[in-house]
Amino acid sequence: MRLAVLLGLFVVIWISQTIAADLGGKEPRPHWAPVELPYDFDRNNIRIEKLPDGFRVCSIANSYSSDLWFYVLLDREIGCENLKMGTSDDDKPDFVVIAPYLDTPLVVETLDDYIDYVGKPYCKSPRPASKDGGLGPSTAPVSIASAGTRIMGLNTVACTREDVAYDRYSKAFLAYRPDPAYKNGGRGYTVASYVHIKNKNAADELLEKVTSALKPLN
Repeated sequence: MRLAVLLGLFVVIWISQTIAADLGGKEPRPHWAPVELPYDFDRNNIRIEKLPDGFRVCSIANSYSSDLWFYVLLDREIGCENLKMGTSDDDKPDFVVIAPYLDTPLVVETLDDYIDYVGKPYCKSPRPASKDGGLGPSTAPVSIASAGTRIMGLNTVACTREDVAYDRYSKAFLAYRPDPAYKNGGRGYTVASYVHIKNKNAADELLEKVTSALKPLN
């Protein structure tokens, strides 16, 4: 029994050392950091090209996950390093977010499926509170309309909500395309603003610029 315990302890130590070596001897320490543009996100087949002077793209660096979102802050004076880990969208400064989605089979097949499955925070009315501390509840109506081929030439839908009770305005572009090469799944793209109502015009302008900065890699 004692030999088995010692052998098990040796295996645990060996695995821990192997993982540490693979990580360069350091544990990942996720933190907010600026993204150098242009940025190629191979996993979701998008390139984020340069934005107008002063705007920066923030994302999580040194993370365990490769599933990244990208935030562009409306206030150009706020640096990415000023963001705090684990805060909800309501606690972040006003922003536009690029939220790629990688689908697996039998979950999403069409743009309508994507809007219903992923776009609920921006396209559902009434909107329930997010379970992970994201967008809060809202009974404000949402306007849903075609946005042509706004995202990377794909069929795009726009969802707009102005919630006076919470002083929040959001507008989201959503697009989806099947990708048989990826296990018969697909890829979805959401580009959305979430700001105080007083900033909605500036947010609409930034949303257009960020959307125009997205290009397919292939």
